[in-house]
Amino acid sequence: MESLMLRSSSSEREAAEKENELKGLFQQLLLLSRGSMYAIDDPTKTKSKEGDSIDEGNESGEKVNLAEVFLSYLQYNIIQSEKSNKNNDMDDSIRSIYSGVLFHSSYGKSCKGKDESEVTAMKSFFDACLRYELVSSSTSKIAKKRVGADKKKKRATRQANNDRICKLYEAAISFFRGGGGGGFWRVAVDGYQRGLQNFKCGM
Repeated sequence: MESLMLRSSSSEREAAEKENELKGLFQQLLLLSRGSMYAIDDPTKTKSKEGDSIDEGNESGEKVNLAEVFLSYLQYNIIQSEKSNKNNDMDDSIRSIYSGVLFHSSYGKSCKGKDESEVTAMKSFFDACLRYELVSSSTSKIAKKRVGADKKKKRATRQANNDRICKLYEAAISFFRGGGGGGFWRVAVDGYQRGLQNFKCGM
């Protein structure tokens, strides 16, 4: 999947095909991370309900760090959004990615059972999501002041932005709290709790 993201496209058609292929691979990985849709036959192969095999390892036989792949795909789409003039479509795409991982997959519910590299990648994933939404919210406020949008619409948009950011902070707190104990988990939880409190104070 990462090699596909790096591949350049020579035409709009190739670019569209590439995006569709990436979306398909992402959805397969999401299903794989949920676990309930698949029956594992061996450590590196997983079968879908249709019987197609999906390789959970890479060419060297090592297990794929799903969190790193999710992070790379999120960052790839954020970069694409900065290049695109289809801002609303890209916003929806980025939010669909992180919502799929964090709110519609068991993988994004808790750090319990994950190794250090996965937890570190998930920390970066949460931070990237929050950074994106905080910047998006700030940019939206500036744009609406310039345009002079309807007050009711501005209020609703601002509330939706605030709700998304609070939900991300709460998901991060819940994810790292699931690891139990102290150390890295405790520091991460404390950091996100402070971030949430500071954000609410500034709302």
